[in-house]
Amino acid sequence: KPRLDRFKTFFEAAFPSSDASERTRGEVVIAGLMDGPLTLYGLGMNGPAVIELHGVLEWFALGETAKHISTDEKKAKLVRDMVERKTLTDVAVILEEIGCWSDKDVEFCKKLSLLRNGAAHKNPKIVSKLANAGKAVSLLEIDETMQNIDCIPLILTATKLIIKLSQFEKQNKQGAGKSG
Repeated sequence: KPRLDRFKTFFEAAFPSSDASERTRGEVVIAGLMDGPLTLYGLGMNGPAVIELHGVLEWFALGETAKHISTDEKKAKLVRDMVERKTLTDVAVILEEIGCWSDKDVEFCKKLSLLRNGAAHKNPKIVSKLANAGKAVSLLEIDETMQNIDCIPLILTATKLIIKLSQFEKQNKQGAGKSG
């Protein structure tokens, strides 16, 4: 419970009640997509929380990217088939190129992917670099060392990226409606 109370405090700072629409978007994403990462974080399982968070963001980004690249349904299916074979980092670059995400967002996705790979593949080099200030980590210490990762900013940033992606779709549809 203390970990989830801490998350709630940070969520309220990231999505203040003074901006009701953005806060509602944040609540919807958290309630609809982040239950797995938050549950794992709440249980003190930061490594699995990072892995799950990466999966959620990758799944959402892959599923939505094809919609932004092609409005024609036939072409969208082809694009979707191609995009679904990509990684989060690959798709983040595509989303930057079409103006949905920024270079800072791409860097976040690269870092999250590295963290995920370190935790999922039990890679001491990656975990040492990203979670232990470069100090050596044995294979047996990886899960414990992943506790050094603060999952809250990761979850909140991923939430904001999902909101950006969903708002970008809305902006594209509004723009298409105005010109057509």
